[in-house]
Amino acid sequence: MSSRRFAQAVISLILLTVAASAAGCARLEALLKIEPTPAKTETPVPTAPLPTRDASTLTPTGTPVHCADSFYFVRDLTIPDGTVLTPGTAFTKKWEIRNNSGCKWNPEYKLRFISGENFGSPASLPFPNANSGENVVLALDLTAPEEAGMYEGNWKIFSDNNLSFGTILTVQIYVY
Repeated sequence: MSSRRFAQAVISLILLTVAASAAGCARLEALLKIEPTPAKTETPVPTAPLPTRDASTLTPTGTPVHCADSFYFVRDLTIPDGTVLTPGTAFTKKWEIRNNSGCKWNPEYKLRFISGENFGSPASLPFPNANSGENVVLALDLTAPEEAGMYEGNWKIFSDNNLSFGTILTVQIYVY
């Protein structure tokens, strides 16, 4: 086959492919043509008017939502972590915290010992009253152990609903 005939055959094949593609596209376009259908409208169903009630006779139902307790640790006022004490030394640990919740704190809120060395502390300490945004000082009278070593005690705050919140407050001392 001459190169001229070969070129004619290739050109014919290309033209045939293009023609077939164009016809195929036109057919595909016809198949894909989508006609919008009218939206179905519904006839409104008549309803009876709602009964009315005098608002003064309504009583609230359900349980009121309790605020979300939280606090911000301001600072250690005394005995920062790592303080060195002699055996049997009496000391007062004070933390300053801020009520940053929407709840009003009252004496039903408690600081409770939860783990570690309790240093002779009471099981719990009631809170002073504090509105949201107010700072309070929590103070525990404690005693260092008689044995040398590193000691740590952990306390947590509990709400008037007996739910703990916030971070753990710690006392960490070295006795020598």
